[in-house]
Amino acid sequence: MRSASLQIVWGQWLARWIGIRAALAATWEQQADRVGLWSPVLVAAGIGLFFWLPRDPPSWMLSMPVAVAGVALLVRRRGLGLVLIGRAGLLLTIGFAAAQAHSLLTAPVALRFPLPAAWYAAQVAAVGRTEAGYRLTLSHLQRDGVPVPEVGGGKVRLSLRSGPVPPVGSRVTVRAVLTPVPPPLVVGGFDTRLAQFFQGITAHGAVYDLRVIDPGEAPPWTRWRDGLAATVRSTVAGPAGDIAVALAVGDQTGIAEPVRQAMRDSGLTHILSISGLHIGLVAALVMLTVRRGLAVVPALALRLDTKKLAVWPTAALVLLYGILAGWDVPVQRSVLMTGVVLLAILIDRTPLTLRTVAVAAFLVLLGSPEALLNPGFQMSFAAVIALIAAYERIGPWVSGLRAAYGGILTPLIVLASSVLTSLVATLATAPFTAYHFHSIALYGIVANLLAIPLTGFIIMPGIVLGFLLLPLGLDAWGWQIAGWGIDGLIALAAAVAAFPGASIPVAQFSGFALLLIVLAGLWACLWHGNLRWFALIPLAGAMGVIISTPPPLFLTGGSDAAIAVPRADGIVEIFGATPTSLPARALGAALAAREIIPMGAPDSHAACDPWGCRFPTLHGPLALQRHPGAMSDDCRDAWGIVTAIPLRLPCPAPAWTLSTLHLRRTGPVRATIQDRGVSLETTRQSGRRWQPPERPRAQ
Repeated sequence: MRSASLQIVWGQWLARWIGIRAALAATWEQQADRVGLWSPVLVAAGIGLFFWLPRDPPSWMLSMPVAVAGVALLVRRRGLGLVLIGRAGLLLTIGFAAAQAHSLLTAPVALRFPLPAAWYAAQVAAVGRTEAGYRLTLSHLQRDGVPVPEVGGGKVRLSLRSGPVPPVGSRVTVRAVLTPVPPPLVVGGFDTRLAQFFQGITAHGAVYDLRVIDPGEAPPWTRWRDGLAATVRSTVAGPAGDIAVALAVGDQTGIAEPVRQAMRDSGLTHILSISGLHIGLVAALVMLTVRRGLAVVPALALRLDTKKLAVWPTAALVLLYGILAGWDVPVQRSVLMTGVVLLAILIDRTPLTLRTVAVAAFLVLLGSPEALLNPGFQMSFAAVIALIAAYERIGPWVSGLRAAYGGILTPLIVLASSVLTSLVATLATAPFTAYHFHSIALYGIVANLLAIPLTGFIIMPGIVLGFLLLPLGLDAWGWQIAGWGIDGLIALAAAVAAFPGASIPVAQFSGFALLLIVLAGLWACLWHGNLRWFALIPLAGAMGVIISTPPPLFLTGGSDAAIAVPRADGIVEIFGATPTSLPARALGAALAAREIIPMGAPDSHAACDPWGCRFPTLHGPLALQRHPGAMSDDCRDAWGIVTAIPLRLPCPAPAWTLSTLHLRRTGPVRATIQDRGVSLETTRQSGRRWQPPERPRAQ
């Protein structure tokens, strides 16, 4: 009897196992053509692992792809599972090695410690405008006739508040203070050190005196771009001219902050920077114009493939526009993506597919691994992937409607497609907007629904017309047309931003939660059929991480270690900085502040005097000290102390103490309550080439 029961149980398990294997085989057959789409995702995972490490890995790890490739070859006949694991490991190590190689090939080493004021000789590599003056980028820095060893042969970026602005290419002597590139303003914020390390910038500073010793001559291309920017500004006045310059030559430094804020609050910031939208519009306009022009000549239209013929001038003008726009990483990425699409047309492939996007992402990540951490890269690829995946699902349905009802429903289909495009792109980029910029434009869908046609039918055609008419000296016509469209864009942004609740503040959440959201989105877009529903698992995990993360007791940031303490009513109180300063605004945004006030203000919860402030918490007073006179009272009854004063005497009462000198060394800090003390989270990685080590402490 027992034997029969065992046979029945084993039979049931065997049947289940056979059923599972059959289901897996059917799933594999259905998804086999989508597996390759995950290749750039695995490369990106390897790159992310490299940047996540607290220290630079040893150089021998560059050979990992070779070793993993050898293992993959050995197991290639050992079953599908091992083959897939081997290929995944190979792609991971390729991404890791690409990031490591790019880091090692970037020669400059970040400035370790501040350098006092001194005279330097240098060449002006770039000049940009800021709200406070100008920003100079200097190369070939010398002190007393020899290269400055502390900056490792890299460039330095200096602020110039007033005085004559030296032209690009000139040789100058400057009296300046050099400081390390500043850390992120908040924990988990955009890492300026890493981004500028890969740009070759190793130090920041301020100019106290400047003398031009040789006017020199800027490169012809730079002179031409600067002249074009001046021409555009002379033709299009006011804020519209600054945006026209940004769209023509990629220089956004002249755009006023109120205009930027209105564009952010209305969800239209992406229009200000040349990206896939602009490059794609230029390509579409040139392609359409060339094809229509060739169609006018019957001898050419009947004998030649005008679509393929139009690819060549389109590619040339897109490349020229990319170079004029400054050829930075976002522009390179967009030009490369457009090039892959044009190549697909030449070889008779469908231009816009997920395979095209995968190839473009693969090439961008191998060429510029650090682009993975750039918000522009993340948002542009998220929008493109989501749009293509959405139209894969509804494309056959729309085609059926067009075939059944002809031109009757065409206007409605066009309108519905525009709404869907805006909705999908907004939803796809919303997690990145919330994570990086701590806000979501509530009316962004409506604003983009109006702004994209305005950009596509007036602004960008005007920019293209301006370029085409340059040789004839009639380019002002094009710039003026673009200016009219930009005036409408600015008015639209201001109107939308003025709506109640136009911008919803979002408190900072963890990078791990964003990673889970990205995984959920990729899973839903890259797979077929019911397998997509498993995307709900990482999405639920992300929501769980966000909900379970405790709110911070306070955040610190900025060179002076400003401290932001949130209140339950959404107001954030600032200690050590003015509410309008850049660190205070960044800390307030990370805390989703509805208002930022200084500690000690009439409606502040803190009690302040010239020696410091005491902020009430559930565990007792949080003491923030400015002067040694506050120490005796705070040591008697404070729950925690943040002080700039060295503790030389016993201080028994506080459960914890924290020095602002320590905060300046570690960079931004997120403090959360843990038991009766605090837990400090930082982003410091002192073992990386782009981050200076901690200053040695005196013994």
